[in-house]
Amino acid sequence: MDGSKVGFQGYPYLLNQLLKNHNSTQKYEIINFASDDFSLYHNVDGKTYKDLCEYSQLISSEPDIVISMIGAKESMDEQHFKPDGFVQTYNGFVKDI
Repeated sequence: MDGSKVGFQGYPYLLNQLLKNHNSTQKYEIINFASDDFSLYHNVDGKTYKDLCEYSQLISSEPDIVISMIGAKESMDEQHFKPDGFVQTYNGFVKDI
């Protein structure tokens, strides 16, 4: 498991607890819009992370801070992964957010 959607063991939960327990002056809300089965590249169904409701929810939440684990699955896709192409795809994702 990569830790993004594993409930109490995942890093979003741990980050939420850390901020809640050690920061009484500011309020933070941690929302997890992860999807373990998708990346920025098209899957066999032709879908990417941007086609998911999690992406729509991420965009509509208008976040101040985004922590992303994008890149690991993309780099394992030997058929589509090209460093320059990934940089362009990732930069587009960041600009969208």
